Amino acid sequence: MNEYNALIVGLGRVGQGSGYYAIPGNSHLSALIETKKYQIFGTDKTSIQNQNLTYMSWNNLITSDVKFDLIVDCASSDGRFERLNILNQIFNPKILLSEKPIGLGWEESTSELLNKVRLTYPRRCFVSTKLIKNEILKNSIRNISVKYNNGVFNALSHFFDLLSCWGISF
Repeated sequence: MNEYNALIVGLGRVGQGSGYYAIPGNSHLSALIETKKYQIFGTDKTSIQNQNLTYMSWNNLITSDVKFDLIVDCASSDGRFERLNILNQIFNPKILLSEKPIGLGWEESTSELLNKVRLTYPRRCFVSTKLIKNEILKNSIRNISVKYNNGVFNALSHFFDLLSCWGISF
């Protein structure tokens, strides 16, 4: 029996798990499914057909009486701060999980919102990340070149998290 309700906002390749993110545990949806503790709801710009979640349009979602313990924001980083504020005001979840950094605007946040927001760094769980960490620990790797798409705004915090995960001081 599901103990909690979770809402995933933005069911693109990361949120729903497609391509590389289709590997179990590499998407927010599969991670929630694996816990077996959540009734999972999802919303996006387009309808998503997935037997593991209940899709709701924004209009139906806002007018429903469903209460959410967890809201996972996997939508675009554009407007993320404003979206987290709105989701918090409408649904008052216990935790707001942000797929990647929310960008500018933290200085205007309320302490209540800041206490609820958590940022995720799923790349720590990738097999490739663990392999590289083991090689670094054996001192067999001296130089690392990392290429990230989507620029510094979307990826820099992931890079620093990987360095920390690998035990590299910066």
